[in-house]
Amino acid sequence: MHSGESATPPPSTTHTAIEIVWLPKQEEYVLRIKADGALAPLPRQPEEWRAWLESQSAFTFRGQRGRLTLRRETRKGRPIYWYAFRHCLHRTFKQYAGKTESLTLERLEEVAARLELSCRRLRDYMRARHEPGLRDGRGPLLQTRLRPPALPGDLIRREHLLARLDRGRERRLILLCAPAGSGKSSLVCQWLAHLAEEADAEGAPPVAWLTLDAADNEPSHFWRYLVAACARWLSPEESQRLTPTPASSLATSLAGLAPVGVAPSAVSETLADQLVLLLNFLSQHEARGLLILENYHLIKAEAIHQALAFLVGHLPAGLCLVLLTREEPPLPLASLRAAGALLELRGPDLRFSQAESAAFLRPYGLAPGQLEQIDQLIAGWPAGLRLLSLLLESARLAGERDGRALAPTALERLLSDFRGSQRPLFDYFSSEVLQNLPPHLQHFLLRTCWLPRLQPDLCCAVSPHNLHGSAALLEELERRNLFIEPLDPPRRIYRYYPLFAEALQHEARRRLPREEVRLIHYQASRWYANRGQLEEAIELALQSGVNPWVAELIERFTIPLRFLSWGDHNALQRLQCWLEAVPEPLIWSRPQLCLLGALVIHSSLRDQRASFDPAHQPAQAHITRINDLLQRAEELWRQSDDRAGLGRLYACRMLTLEYLPTSPRQPGQRAYQSAVYARAALEYLPPEESDWRLLCLGYLFGYYLQSGNLKEAETISRDIESLMQVSAIEQLAPPSEEWLSGFSSLRAFLATLAGKLQTAAYHYRYLASASPPQRPHALMALMGQAQILYDWNDLAGAEEQLDLLEERLSTLPAGGSDEHDTFLFSLLSLDARQLRALISQARGQLDAARESLRLLLLQISATFPHPGYNHYPRAELLTRLARLDLARGDLEAARESVEELGRLPGLEGHYELAASADGSQPLLAMAASPDPAAGGSAGTTSLAAATPAVSIPIESQGTQLVAGDQTPNGLVQEQYRLLVARLLLANGQARQAIPLLENIHEQARQSGRGRGLLQARLLLARAYAQEHDPVLAGTFLGSALEQGQIEGHRRIFLDEGEPLAALLRELLPRVRGQTLRAYAESLLQDFAAASSQQPPIITPVEVPLPEPLSAQELRILRLLAAGYSNAEIAEELIVSVNTVRTHIQHLYQKLNVHNRHRAIATARRYGLL
Repeated sequence: MHSGESATPPPSTTHTAIEIVWLPKQEEYVLRIKADGALAPLPRQPEEWRAWLESQSAFTFRGQRGRLTLRRETRKGRPIYWYAFRHCLHRTFKQYAGKTESLTLERLEEVAARLELSCRRLRDYMRARHEPGLRDGRGPLLQTRLRPPALPGDLIRREHLLARLDRGRERRLILLCAPAGSGKSSLVCQWLAHLAEEADAEGAPPVAWLTLDAADNEPSHFWRYLVAACARWLSPEESQRLTPTPASSLATSLAGLAPVGVAPSAVSETLADQLVLLLNFLSQHEARGLLILENYHLIKAEAIHQALAFLVGHLPAGLCLVLLTREEPPLPLASLRAAGALLELRGPDLRFSQAESAAFLRPYGLAPGQLEQIDQLIAGWPAGLRLLSLLLESARLAGERDGRALAPTALERLLSDFRGSQRPLFDYFSSEVLQNLPPHLQHFLLRTCWLPRLQPDLCCAVSPHNLHGSAALLEELERRNLFIEPLDPPRRIYRYYPLFAEALQHEARRRLPREEVRLIHYQASRWYANRGQLEEAIELALQSGVNPWVAELIERFTIPLRFLSWGDHNALQRLQCWLEAVPEPLIWSRPQLCLLGALVIHSSLRDQRASFDPAHQPAQAHITRINDLLQRAEELWRQSDDRAGLGRLYACRMLTLEYLPTSPRQPGQRAYQSAVYARAALEYLPPEESDWRLLCLGYLFGYYLQSGNLKEAETISRDIESLMQVSAIEQLAPPSEEWLSGFSSLRAFLATLAGKLQTAAYHYRYLASASPPQRPHALMALMGQAQILYDWNDLAGAEEQLDLLEERLSTLPAGGSDEHDTFLFSLLSLDARQLRALISQARGQLDAARESLRLLLLQISATFPHPGYNHYPRAELLTRLARLDLARGDLEAARESVEELGRLPGLEGHYELAASADGSQPLLAMAASPDPAAGGSAGTTSLAAATPAVSIPIESQGTQLVAGDQTPNGLVQEQYRLLVARLLLANGQARQAIPLLENIHEQARQSGRGRGLLQARLLLARAYAQEHDPVLAGTFLGSALEQGQIEGHRRIFLDEGEPLAALLRELLPRVRGQTLRAYAESLLQDFAAASSQQPPIITPVEVPLPEPLSAQELRILRLLAAGYSNAEIAEELIVSVNTVRTHIQHLYQKLNVHNRHRAIATARRYGLL
């Protein structure tokens, strides 16, 4: 069959769902699903291609030489044939394409080229027929203004915008109002092509396109072109009727407007009458289609605006006006919005998304970080992306000519140089935007382009305009879409697009005197400083060149607590850049600048550490620089008697001491000196310096916690909590969840060491509920809960928590989120495996437990390769291993562990272990036993002796540290000394053990180390029993029972093994008090269960339970035992707090007790828990 044409499209040309598209850049054909724009590879092999064709009934082809729609036709008894269709100017061309086996891509291109030629001939013919009508006695019209511009070949298809435009066809007006280069014309041209592609059956809507220029402000010009454009809405015959007779006279009458002396109202009526003629004519002939006016912002004539408003208000059905403009037109947009007759696409709508930008720049192989950098700089501005792609293409072609690919470094350099001052971008902004503005707007732009944001009073400070004038100019900039973005519309706060601001700054440096530019920066800096916005004020002041003003502002800059403690990298970099811009003599004349300079070096040194290595030492030059700066600051503040400044100085000394060398024989010296500085800083710092005070208190809390002075740590923690509450009230901002979680974690650890298991359980429950499941604090909560359940002898419950912990640790990404987290997660994993070994030991699996602990000791060096961070977990493992060997009766193995433990930092030389004279038993002698009267360990120094070289006047006893606080880790030393005492007891040297234990007992009591105190009491009871002193043995055992019963301690008793069980059975008749006796009996039952022995005969309870507990009381009892507060019980049981209190009172009466601790112990005795 040969090609032909028909007046109406046949049924076979209905819409297709899939199309074959040629991609010029990739130089390949692909399949595209029209519904969502998704691309898929085209079958390449002949059999795959044929199978695909046989599965289709119709599809669209958009090739290199034209486009068409293919439809398959099948008739009985005949092969399958394919026909091609192309719709053009109300006609449909049909061409035989061939059978399936002959339908190749080359054949499709050939047929598409033939149909394209037929369409071109038809257009030429119709244009020739229509051309005479485009003259109306005033010369020919420029045809290129009446046609859409050609589409670029590498456009990104913007389906979401095309869909919005499709919906807008039902409205009277579509408004695309956006800055220059926003892609308005390209989008509309893409839309027209899209309409043509989708219109093979019913035909695309006729398009009247008019590109306006400044000459069209003359009414005759405007209306001649508008009428000529409207003629394209009609069929050729109707257009021919319109143009020679009514259209010519209509154009002439519209262009004439009013003669001199005619009133404006008469002008309006005359114009309206002529427009009515045009509208009636179009309506009479059922004109349909789109009238697109490009560059409407060039029209300034008010009469044209009024006439166009009238035209929009009375457009016949089926007609739609599309305006492309950089400025909002003076048309009745509000009424059109209210009537649902307006579709608007503004600048933000037209910006490219990150995904679209990535797709547009895909040929250049940019990395995700580079694409993000481009998105932040260009903000999706289409013209910016186009200019960047041209630069990238040029660089790529240059590389190909030289026989090399575009190097990553060259790519980075090109992106870093892509600024508004670069020639292509600057030329674009200058020619397309700046030169077309009136002088007063140019002047305003050049003076305000330096501002990080724009608001009327700020603009008033840097320009000659008053507040009202500045506000009016900002509104005009927004109305003109001059690359200005609203940040807070109600308060009229804006900002320039970054590239536009840079182009303006480049032009301002060229036009304005240098001193005037500096004055603008200084005025803006003063404005920000007066409003307390110091960061913006400093950035602008640096550009002003007024160095004293810069120094003053930097001194006023408040360093956030997060910067001092954890290192806010952004704040560090900003502060470092500011200080580098200040002349050196000015820094040395201002103590606060010296302090800030020292802090910057300190923080940068900390961040430069290649690994979590406490042995890392920075360059001596950095240490010297820190000391010189702090020394100068101290001199200046002493001269001015500035106590607050000295307080900040001492706090800074506290931080920077970590870089001073320390003796390996005195590992606690540096920590002790830092604590001295922290105390001194607190003496000097006023209450309003809350960040600095919190920093010092936080250090002291950690110091006292590590040294084992838990009473001081508890006091400090209350001070921190109080200060945080005051700070939150003053700053109207509560502490962050991260901070609260960290503080609760430390409080929980503190409570555990103090033996307060119920308090620790409460804090760990808060952490588990308040922190995300895989955050460090939530994982620490799981470990803490497992430890407490172990202490309560709930081994199964402890294992459940460990299982959950290990499951979450296993799902964490390799390496953790940062170096600190990686260290913490490794430590948690180690603790979990150690606790599993203890659970095995508790179940009598001693060999398996010992093997686990030995493996952990072997692995610890690999897990924590730096000695400064592995001696604490190593000490804990050695302690556990030695205790296990003592339980197994292997004193020699236990002695070896104690010897290895004694070689760790801070423990060397305290004790000597040697064989007995006959070599039969290991003996242990104290080489440097602590002096009980001194209240500290041997070798401790006074405060004066440990004070650093810099003089600190101590004016109050409040700054004194307790003697013995210089120890590097009091908790490790305590466990070491308790282990030595156990070894002495196992070796029959109770007399030697007693002074050591009494010293431990007294120190633990004074320092609030409840856990160590309980262990010392149990060992003292055993020691006095060995010395045949049942009175003192009973006294210490009774104290231990009273202490343990309150918090529900069980494992701390059970882990002492059979020696304590025997002592408890022997002294049980002497235990006074029903509750305490019940607690002791329950412990003996646990001892018996652990050793698989029958429980001893227990004396019955003297007073039976008066009446059974109700089901609700039993629930409340179990929640009390789990550490729940009244409010938490109420929430758990969904009752009021008063109801909970009533049930608890009834419960107390039935158990004959007066507090929850005794209620729990009594309930255990009766088997209720």
